[in-house]
Amino acid sequence: MVTGPTLAGSFLPLHNLSVLVWPSLIAVHVCAYLWRPPRLIALRIIELGHALKKTLRLVAKQRGETVADVGHEAGAENVCGPSLKAVLDRDWDQVEL
Repeated sequence: MVTGPTLAGSFLPLHNLSVLVWPSLIAVHVCAYLWRPPRLIALRIIELGHALKKTLRLVAKQRGETVADVGHEAGAENVCGPSLKAVLDRDWDQVEL
């Protein structure tokens, strides 16, 4: 339905109300999904760590070396431990660079 500004009638108050309601509904929608991205990013990092660990195991097997030696050479010592999640859960304020 199309009406001009002169024939707005009851649509003008409805429009004014929608201008107030719509942003609040969008804000509720956005806030409902704010918790997802950090979790998804953490899961992606863990998946990449597991893939790197599998790659290091394959290279170590082909070379006849230990995974720790290959990881040290690649600069990925943290991935060679028993738990990548435990490495990521460290206190990052106390890490020496």
